[in-house]
Amino acid sequence: MKNLRTYLVMGAMVIACSASAQFVNSGSSSSVRSISSVNTNGWERFYVEYNPTKLKIDVKNADDFDFKGLTFGYMKGISITNKIPLFVEAGAGLQFRTYKDESDEFELLDDGSTFFQKYRVNLFSINIPVNLVYKWQINDKLSLSPYFGLDFRINVVGKEKVDVEFDWGTQETASIEDELRETLEEEGYIYDSNLFDKDDMGKDGKWKRFQAGWHIGANLDYNHFNVGIGYGSDFNEVFDKAKFSTTSIRVGYNF
Repeated sequence: MKNLRTYLVMGAMVIACSASAQFVNSGSSSSVRSISSVNTNGWERFYVEYNPTKLKIDVKNADDFDFKGLTFGYMKGISITNKIPLFVEAGAGLQFRTYKDESDEFELLDDGSTFFQKYRVNLFSINIPVNLVYKWQINDKLSLSPYFGLDFRINVVGKEKVDVEFDWGTQETASIEDELRETLEEEGYIYDSNLFDKDDMGKDGKWKRFQAGWHIGANLDYNHFNVGIGYGSDFNEVFDKAKFSTTSIRVGYNF
């Protein structure tokens, strides 16, 4: 993940610098011609992103958590000058993230029956990105657009669900599953929590509704079709000593 972030930053800097140098160092007559041919048309885009996400825990010897995510969104690019292909891009997306894991087995009965816990966290958010984009027009169909910007995210719904799964030693003991499930729920092995509820999560474990972060990446457009990749991280913690970092792999359609 660190290597990916480094490559994105280096790639964006090289592209932006080379494009700027070409614009500045050209002669006056060629500058006039290049200015007149600069594509400063804006765009609108519908897109879908795959978002592998890491929840980083800033505690010694603590493991990070790998979430899977998906975003459906809309973006609009607006030119901010008629001489340089520089744009402000903003929009909104519906974002869903999920995490799954299992515990070690617990001994249940003397006949060899065991059970293990199944953890699942679901988070639904509204993500609002705002980007500064340089659009490098390679030819009349193909363009490359490095960008960097900010994310503003509103976490709407968050649930942590813990259930159990049994491995029965004999078929007879399987008949008392309902009774054992009730007992395990009373003992706290089975529960369903609201991530934003202090009573469910505790003071330090309660998740925050609002987050902000940064990101960097690049888009490749061919005719109306778009593909892109990006990486970013949050400024503020989603709960005590925990932050998200997110990779974005995007496909979209421009119109």
